[in-house]
Amino acid sequence: MKVRRKRLLKHCKEITGCDMIVALEPENLFYMTGFWGEAIGILEKNGKTTIIAPELEVGRAKEEGVDCEVIQSDRGMSSLLTLKKFVKGKVCTDCQNYSVMQSLKKSFPKIKSSIEPFNKSREIKDDTEIKILKKASKIIDEMFGICQKKIKVGQKESELQAILMSYAVENEMFDTGYRSTLNPLIIAGGPNGAFPHAQVTSRKFKKNELIVVDLTLRYKGYVSDATRTFAIGKISNEEKNVYEIVKESQKAGLKAVKPKTDCKKVDDHVEKLLMNLVMENILFIQQDME
Repeated sequence: MKVRRKRLLKHCKEITGCDMIVALEPENLFYMTGFWGEAIGILEKNGKTTIIAPELEVGRAKEEGVDCEVIQSDRGMSSLLTLKKFVKGKVCTDCQNYSVMQSLKKSFPKIKSSIEPFNKSREIKDDTEIKILKKASKIIDEMFGICQKKIKVGQKESELQAILMSYAVENEMFDTGYRSTLNPLIIAGGPNGAFPHAQVTSRKFKKNELIVVDLTLRYKGYVSDATRTFAIGKISNEEKNVYEIVKESQKAGLKAVKPKTDCKKVDDHVEKLLMNLVMENILFIQQDME
């Protein structure tokens, strides 16, 4: 955590010219302190870290916060009055709420708003983060194994979701809480698989169709996301070709990933190969028809 905070301050200075960070967004508060909840995090230039939390959160903040001083305060705008006692020097905040930001500017006219110090710091994961992400990915792989065993004709998309979420919760993986979706997972059978972000329905799986399973879950504060496509019974040659095209593109993408390689270059490489394979497949079908 000390190394992480040092890196945060370094990027904050380089990007914003500030030497103090005030974190209000839960994910950034967690990254900076180890505590996820309703609170304000303060990181001073000497590395001292303070959490300002309401009475309901103080106990957990003290237990989960790493090397932090925890100060109790009233909820809402009252916490900004408490914050005023600690803030000094050039301050940067990750605040994304317009009204809160306006209130902050009244107390700290020169305060800057930027999430880039956090984004830049997160580009390189530390050992703790890597361990968590590996474990999260392992659990999701196990859930795909459950799909292979449990998917059956006549089963509802929602029923498979219930089975998978039960296993996820048992392993301390939970819904991400994203506002753009009503369901924690994407389970899309047959024609529903054509929607990239399909909502889970009561549609039953049918014989000889494909089922898209997209698992996006949070483990110990970190999100792991993976998608697989399963088949019930026999699938058409066209569907097999599409599967193989995607498979070959994925292999090419993995080979293209190297240290210091820009992610966009990898994406461009995969997209180009994908389009070439699609065109080759279309030409093959046309020649076959002739």
